[in-house]
Amino acid sequence: MEERENTIPNTQEENNLRNQEISKEDMATYEAAIKYKKGKKARKKLVLFLVLIAAIVGLILIRGSYLTAKDLGEKYLQVYNRKTLITSGIFFVNFFLIYFTFIRTNKLIKGILANIYKKEEKVMPRFANKSIAFIIALIGSAVVTLLSKNMITQIIGLAWFGQTDPVYHLDISWFVIIKPLVTFILTYLSVLIIATLVYGAIYSIIVVNTDLNGISRNSFDKDEVLKILKFRIRLLAIILGLILLVTMAGNIGNEKFFNIEKSDGTIYSLNGAGYMDATVKKIGYIIFALVATFSVFRIYSSIKEGSVRRAIGYILVVPVYLIVLAGLMVLLTAILVGNNSLEKNEWYISKNIEQTNSSYNMKLINSELNYSGTITEKEVAANKDILNNIDLVNDDLVLKTVKYSQTAKGYYTFRKTQIEMYNVNNVATLLYVTPREISTANATYSNKTYQYTHGYGIMATMAGQTDEDGYLKTVQKEFGDLSKSTIPITEPRIYYGLETNSAVVLNSTKQEADYVDENGNSVNYTYTGKSGLSLNIFDRLILAINQGDMKLAFSGSITKSSRYLINRNIINRAKTMLPGIIYDENPYMVIDNQGKQYWVLDGYTTSNSYPFAQKTNFNNTEINYIRNSVKVIINAFDGTTKFYITDRTDPIIMSYNNAYPGLFEDKDTQIPSDISSHFVYPKKLFNIQTKIMEIYHNTTAGVLFRGNDVWNVVRRGESFKNSTEMDSYYTMVKDTHGNNNIGLVMPFTVYGKQNIIAYMVGTIENGEMKLQLKKFQEDSNVLGPISLETQINQDETISQEIASLNVSGTKISSDIIIVPVENTILYVKPIYQQLINETSQKPQLKRVVVASGNKVGIGENINSAIKNLLSKKAVDINVSNTENLQDNINEVIKALKKVKESTKNNDWKLYGEDMDKLTKAIDQLETTSKKQKENKVSEEKAVSTTK
Repeated sequence: MEERENTIPNTQEENNLRNQEISKEDMATYEAAIKYKKGKKARKKLVLFLVLIAAIVGLILIRGSYLTAKDLGEKYLQVYNRKTLITSGIFFVNFFLIYFTFIRTNKLIKGILANIYKKEEKVMPRFANKSIAFIIALIGSAVVTLLSKNMITQIIGLAWFGQTDPVYHLDISWFVIIKPLVTFILTYLSVLIIATLVYGAIYSIIVVNTDLNGISRNSFDKDEVLKILKFRIRLLAIILGLILLVTMAGNIGNEKFFNIEKSDGTIYSLNGAGYMDATVKKIGYIIFALVATFSVFRIYSSIKEGSVRRAIGYILVVPVYLIVLAGLMVLLTAILVGNNSLEKNEWYISKNIEQTNSSYNMKLINSELNYSGTITEKEVAANKDILNNIDLVNDDLVLKTVKYSQTAKGYYTFRKTQIEMYNVNNVATLLYVTPREISTANATYSNKTYQYTHGYGIMATMAGQTDEDGYLKTVQKEFGDLSKSTIPITEPRIYYGLETNSAVVLNSTKQEADYVDENGNSVNYTYTGKSGLSLNIFDRLILAINQGDMKLAFSGSITKSSRYLINRNIINRAKTMLPGIIYDENPYMVIDNQGKQYWVLDGYTTSNSYPFAQKTNFNNTEINYIRNSVKVIINAFDGTTKFYITDRTDPIIMSYNNAYPGLFEDKDTQIPSDISSHFVYPKKLFNIQTKIMEIYHNTTAGVLFRGNDVWNVVRRGESFKNSTEMDSYYTMVKDTHGNNNIGLVMPFTVYGKQNIIAYMVGTIENGEMKLQLKKFQEDSNVLGPISLETQINQDETISQEIASLNVSGTKISSDIIIVPVENTILYVKPIYQQLINETSQKPQLKRVVVASGNKVGIGENINSAIKNLLSKKAVDINVSNTENLQDNINEVIKALKKVKESTKNNDWKLYGEDMDKLTKAIDQLETTSKKQKENKVSEEKAVSTTK
């Protein structure tokens, strides 16, 4: 009784109970009830505490998010409200679904446990129920919201492609926009069901081992357990069947279906579906989904009936079916396709070509060039502007030079530079525009927050000219009044950029540094813009917590007129406003006619689900659809951010436009022409399109089937073995209207060879992207960079002049640029010398080598080099032997094998094409052999004359 007094709390009710005869069982029940009441009070306090904490955190997050949105502009607030509504809707729907699913699971488990406690003659305690379900629902709904909000947003504003796939004849929006969300939902439901099953098992094990100190499995009512599992397993079986149906059967048209063998034996796989895929495999996968669903049902029934052997049998049904399907595919391929592979698959290959061109927006303007050989004086005179703007420098040289020249001029950095076209003295001129941003990496907190808050103007470097000493030529005034500079700038301050990663406070008690003038005096500045947040003490506290910087709330330097600038990194700013697309990591700055500085940020929509389209890599991700459908224009001074849709045929971006009205500029609102005139073709997009062009320049299914016409981007180096692929590059070209324009260029060679066969040019014309493919005739002998390097190195005069520059204490760098000029091309190789371990390490142009046709010239600058190329000082080079005799023999052998193959397969359509290839290969072999004999005779005569 004494022990009982210690265990029972001292209440009137309990004192009365002491006077009664209480059995041990009754006392245990009573003590459990008292324990539950105490625990319930403690849990209530804990819940109230957690709710209070959650409310405070929620307030900080919500208000902080609102302040962030407000900083992005008043116009964005309506978009923010809609985004918040969509995100909240997704969160709460998932929260209640997960919460009530687990509450229901808990009730079913408690029903089973109640029977167990009754059998064990034990009092069933109160178990955690709502709290566990609440925590799981909170975490689960947050994860699901994060993963699905972009997909759901696109569904809300769904725009249709208006095109159907070749297999199921469904709108492509089903595959690109709808199907990913359907797959996600089905996967999510299956994971939720599996999670409840696992949760139920763990929950039961913990309870019985904690409160019953272990229990025999015989205590469980098998029928009760199976009753709970029955519905979930059947639902899971149906969902898994749907997943298989959507993913396996639905992916036909997006898988590898045919291999192309390149000239060196490497394999290139086409994406899409072949004849057998679109017929037999499609039906086979649909049946497989039904078989898998049926198997899960039967496995459950077998376990319920206690037949393990039968359950194993049904488990084996799935792999056996797949093996049978694979065997059937092989058998039916032999019967239905046999030797008529091209005939059966030609339509599907043509669809691959059609869909690939569509998905990568390959709207090419094709033209054939009649190669004119060595450039003439007439062509030089007619293309003076192009030749005066040949890019003699590159990004690396520009950044090295400007960084060196600015080392003593404050907290400035130069992260990116971009070649653009501006009118200099009323002449279209290519300039490298390099923004001068503020760098606060090593600055004190006070300096980077209040004083050194902004960058200043740009460095403008001539692309086609150097100064008299060969150094890069800068043509822009650096500080002070820039309104009369080469590029007039009326507001040079850069508060928003790539290096502006921290918040700043303007109009504080501390002076804001502007620049150092020519006399070494510091010039200060007082912010006059309207951007930024003016905050009360409460919002200052919220913002400080949100930014992780409490000094923003309590600093004595802040006044009532102070303004906070946050979200100053332009890429992060765009991602905050529209997170569903990919942004180019290389934005560039342009200056409009009013002298204002703007950042241009390219946005891309992508997908890997476009049916029948070829796949490639983009940002380390596999895709088969891309559009540069967004241009983000950001004012570098006040951060005003505008989204322009540049391709309204892109359903992905139009879905976002429908979902977020007000985010994008109106359809009738065009990008100002004084901004768009400086746009350049996006290199990220162009590089992908060049890779597609290697295979898809010839749109004939038969040619693609045989892999007879594969290209490669041109390679550079002193030998093919040690060569690398050339990067695409900007230079001045003729656009589709015949006007001088800045274009992005990439030459091509036939795969495994060195001669240039074509080049592709990307330009922006009146705000629209244009692609041109210029192809030389097959018998043109256009040297590639590797062959040219070989010829230059073999000429004693030029090679010795170049070697003389490589003296001790210096570093030599050079690059080859291929400039299209009418029906020929001009090779330009600027050679720079850089001193090592000297005070001045700026690159200096020492020589320029130019070549065209069978002539090479060298000079101290581009003008003298071209002048020498056109004079008797030009060096003749041998361009007749660029086709190796052994290569021609290999081509004949390869063509002959193709003829034998098509004859064996009775494929007479291919036989005709292969005979044409064989005839051309023999003719080329004969021509090369004849030229080699002529060269040999010429060499022998030259030797005898010398003797």
